[in-house]
Amino acid sequence: MKDIKTYSNKNILVLGLGKSGFAVSELLLKLGAKLTLNDKADLDKNEKAQELKAKDVRVIGGHHPVDLLEKEHFDYLVKNPGIPYENPMVKKAEELNIPIITEPEIALSCSDAPYVCVTGSNGKTTTVMLTQRILDHHLQKSGHHAYAVGNIGVPISEVVPKATKDDILVVEISSFQLLGVTDIDPKVAAIVDIYNNVHLDYHKTFE
Repeated sequence: MKDIKTYSNKNILVLGLGKSGFAVSELLLKLGAKLTLNDKADLDKNEKAQELKAKDVRVIGGHHPVDLLEKEHFDYLVKNPGIPYENPMVKKAEELNIPIITEPEIALSCSDAPYVCVTGSNGKTTTVMLTQRILDHHLQKSGHHAYAVGNIGVPISEVVPKATKDDILVVEISSFQLLGVTDIDPKVAAIVDIYNNVHLDYHKTFE
């Protein structure tokens, strides 16, 4: 894993404690960030939240403390891809010009392993699984691996620390995740299809 300094000593708010929220929090701690984690769910009995607390992450559950964004300076807001941009915390961050990013932006920026990205409306998972199997079949001959990660259910942040420059990440990346990405550099990118009637509950219009 590359020891990047982008997030070192930065005050970062992670919004949403799902699989990717936990994994990116762990990765940001390795990269030297100061973290606050917020989820609207009650986190008092959440094991993952307690694990992060034990590592000096400030955990706020049960509500979205919008005023916190005004009281304190945050360098980044890391948003769970499923959280809409209408969320009050996200809207306030936009108002205050706090950069809003998603987990792939952080994880891929410190990946030693080259990566390919697959996006589109339908068929992403099938394409990623097939690509990973083909690449892994060949890489195993030299003791290396291809990893299927991303929207497929395995957070990129979970795999990046162990993937070497001789491995490959095959990344399923959703349109929700891509909205929060400003700078990634895949060796290959594929758009498998785009339908005009999918995910409009999130994106509102096909445009």
